[in-house]
Amino acid sequence: MAWIEIAKCLAAVVLIGISIFSLWKLEVNVRDFSFRLRADAAGLLELRYQEEWHRQLESAQDLAEAVIDTSTATVRNVHMGIARASFDALESYSATRDTAKIVRQTHDLISESVYSSIRGVNKAAGYLTRAGIDVKARRAKSVLPPSEDK
Repeated sequence: MAWIEIAKCLAAVVLIGISIFSLWKLEVNVRDFSFRLRADAAGLLELRYQEEWHRQLESAQDLAEAVIDTSTATVRNVHMGIARASFDALESYSATRDTAKIVRQTHDLISESVYSSIRGVNKAAGYLTRAGIDVKARRAKSVLPPSEDK
């Protein structure tokens, strides 16, 4: 009977040891999971800040492009209005009519080319800025490392 009690005690000690080891291993896993969860939460928070920055940058870029386009159109309209009045006055005199027509055509051609170039550069700069913002956003989405399932 002594051997049976010793075997039972030994089995109980082994089971207690297994239980303690299992609890320790579970605690380590919970601690690791908690650490990964905090790291992922910090990564998500960073991603949220970057997305908000991305949105603000896009808004600022859109506004800048619109302001430049509107300002250029306004300057063009005022400029062409003043030029039109000046050329109309010069063309009203027979002595300057032919020369004024040639100068008006040249002026209008150069002016339209300049204003079209400004609009084109503005649109290209807007496109490149949006492309740069998109690249930055794609990089921001890769902030979080892929989770490793164990």
